Amino acid sequence: MVDSERIEVVGGVDTHADFHVCAVVCAVSHRRLGVATFDVSTDGYRSVLSWLEGFGDVRQVGIEGTGTYGVGLSRFLCAAGIEVREVNRPDRSARRMSGKSDAVDAEAAARAVIAGQATGLPKGQNGAVEAIRVLRVVYSSAVKDRTGAINQFGALVSTAPETIRNELAGLTRDRRLAVVLRWRQRTTDTTLERATRRAMRELADRIDILDGQAQRLETELGELTDQERRRSATFPGSGFTRLLPYWSPSVTTTTGSRVRKRSLTCVAPHRSPPRRARPAGTASTTPAIATPTTRSGGS
Repeated sequence: MVDSERIEVVGGVDTHADFHVCAVVCAVSHRRLGVATFDVSTDGYRSVLSWLEGFGDVRQVGIEGTGTYGVGLSRFLCAAGIEVREVNRPDRSARRMSGKSDAVDAEAAARAVIAGQATGLPKGQNGAVEAIRVLRVVYSSAVKDRTGAINQFGALVSTAPETIRNELAGLTRDRRLAVVLRWRQRTTDTTLERATRRAMRELADRIDILDGQAQRLETELGELTDQERRRSATFPGSGFTRLLPYWSPSVTTTTGSRVRKRSLTCVAPHRSPPRRARPAGTASTTPAIATPTTRSGGS
């Protein structure tokens, strides 16, 4: 501690993947009291808190990237009862004036909290919403990769040798995939036919794996969403209540042979109010626009 009396201090953290740079600033004199670097780990988070409390009573801590590199430290400090604020990255003009370094960014984060510029609270990222988010990351990539594999499969069918095209002619896409999955190596195939069958079989395997993965994730997402909707039903107008029909069974649409969940942005989309009817006999206030006439060639 720098003084014999306890003082109020504010911390600032510049976050990175493997280490965090922390600065502490006096809340009264706005004087920087120290800068230190800590590891990204539970022991490192404990060291950050102990180090900050060694200077005085910690009023607040401003952290850059509470949803990315700083999520672990943010959760730890919030669990310890420390008030955490989300700090945006310093603007380019401030960096040009003060220089760019981790220590400068950490100090700027603390000063942004003191000045009242950093007022945002970090997201908890430890409940059902975060669980839905991480599962949707995998679900979205599975659907995207599956769509790409299906497009590649269709392109191979269109350019395949005639014997393979005749074998798959007149079949639906799902039936073609089922037939290709049962293919085995044939000694009568040419080099091109053998390579084409191998490529189509690999794509069919990939589509089958991704389809199963998407269906499993879709089921789990539906359960989590319904569970959280029931829990938040007592909070009308809350963001979670309005933004959760992503996986509701009531908004399903059938596409081909599979049931797809339709993604909506909100339950009640915004619509413009209806235009009021003009009373009969009332002239319009919109100025009339003259329509140019075209002379015929003979006149």
